[in-house]
Amino acid sequence: MMSLLLRRKKKLNEKISPANIDKDALNVIHRLNKSGYTAYLVGGGVRDILLGRTPKDFDIVTNARPRQIRQLFKNAFLIGRRFRLALIVFGDKQIETSTFRRAPNPNEDADQSAVGALYQDADNLFGTPEQDAQRRDFTVNALFYDVKTSSIIDYTGGMKDLENGVLRSIGDPNIRFREDPVRMLRAIRLSARLDFKIHSDSLKAIAKHGDEILQASKPRIFEETMRLFGFSKAEASFRKLWDSKLMARLLPEIEEYLKISGGKKSQLWNYLNAFDKLNNEYNTDDKQSRTYISDVALKMSTLIAPIFLSQISPTASIEERYELANQLIFKIFKSPFSTPAWNLPKLICFSVAEALVSFDFYKTKQLKRNKLYNKQAYPLIEALWKISATAREDEEALNEIEAWNNGFKKFVELNPIEPQHQAQRDEYEMFPHTSKAKNNNQPQQQQSVQGNDGEEAPIKKKKRRKRKKGNKNPNLNPNNPTTPVAGEEASVNVASPTPAQTQEAPATNKEA
Repeated sequence: MMSLLLRRKKKLNEKISPANIDKDALNVIHRLNKSGYTAYLVGGGVRDILLGRTPKDFDIVTNARPRQIRQLFKNAFLIGRRFRLALIVFGDKQIETSTFRRAPNPNEDADQSAVGALYQDADNLFGTPEQDAQRRDFTVNALFYDVKTSSIIDYTGGMKDLENGVLRSIGDPNIRFREDPVRMLRAIRLSARLDFKIHSDSLKAIAKHGDEILQASKPRIFEETMRLFGFSKAEASFRKLWDSKLMARLLPEIEEYLKISGGKKSQLWNYLNAFDKLNNEYNTDDKQSRTYISDVALKMSTLIAPIFLSQISPTASIEERYELANQLIFKIFKSPFSTPAWNLPKLICFSVAEALVSFDFYKTKQLKRNKLYNKQAYPLIEALWKISATAREDEEALNEIEAWNNGFKKFVELNPIEPQHQAQRDEYEMFPHTSKAKNNNQPQQQQSVQGNDGEEAPIKKKKRRKRKKGNKNPNLNPNNPTTPVAGEEASVNVASPTPAQTQEAPATNKEA
């Protein structure tokens, strides 16, 4: 037994070294240690290094309280509503630093058999390192790395599961998944991304308590659903979502389409596979460029496109195309995931509708290309063309689309992005807390809905401007504001509507 432990420790020491860890994350840990605090590298960063992968980010956990972290780092900003944590900013990079915490005590008076009875919405409390590990979602995400001793701290058996390729819930999954139902979606996503097997106990718990997913915050569910597309694992993730029966609860229209289009052989899987192949080709980061595509709009379009094409008539007019596109956007995404405080941005929905309506425009010889190139949604339109052609393995269509792409590149060289288009692109932002801090290196601080695993989905609140009393138009009669003063002409300014205002999805939807 001792030799096995020594062999394992040696293996870890070879994989985790200062060269594997971001230098800014190391500096944060060293400064916390020098100031008398305990600090560890935690979560996905540790897991990915041990698996020989490049971590997406590096998170740190410490016994320093949020205010103490803020005092120690002048470039730190506190975020979160239910539990405060610090984002330490280095240029475009953020190091998330949180305090050890523990899960709140369960409500013993609740009816344990009722749906939603165990859902945790209470604030997390400060705790010990072991309590912090125990409140996390899966064993492979609960590993701590101590930089001072170059050792792994494992309270949950995560090392064994990591070596065996098993995704196991910490504690009883029948309880943990009901406390935070989004963990079921995280299990689907992580198992697909890491190519791990979900432990049988967790699979049974998902099948038994799948209805609990509807108790979670809708913005969190939507955000986690969009994350299923990550790391070129969209097809694998959605196949697991379908097999687990969660798709029927979250995306019933897509579940119904799979039933009538061949199940495992449905065209939807070809679209998701094409998305995985082509996703890295698209610009989803630089909003200053004309080639920018909203990644959320691209993901939504990929899911809706095969359903749209199966229902649209070849002879349908443009108006009929828009009507069907808006109906599908509303039924599949807007209606299930909207809340009084949060809604899908109109510009994203408008762009998705434009892409669906234009699904065969590349075949039209009489179409003025510059007119289509000038559309803000054109990069998304072309991306969906290519995904669709790749899914159908249509080489002729791919050649035509390539010609369009070459023409667009020349158009972009001659026509830089217009200021009004740049201003509108800020409306694409879905979850500002997940974007990089670019303005003065300061992330936006806002209220958010935070899960027990520390993941947040913000709630956007619309600011209302206070109206000043009195007449705004000096030409109106104060006794009768609708009547111009005698001898004066009333001026009327009519603002031209933006495309997002003229094409809501659909007209019957009431915006929050």
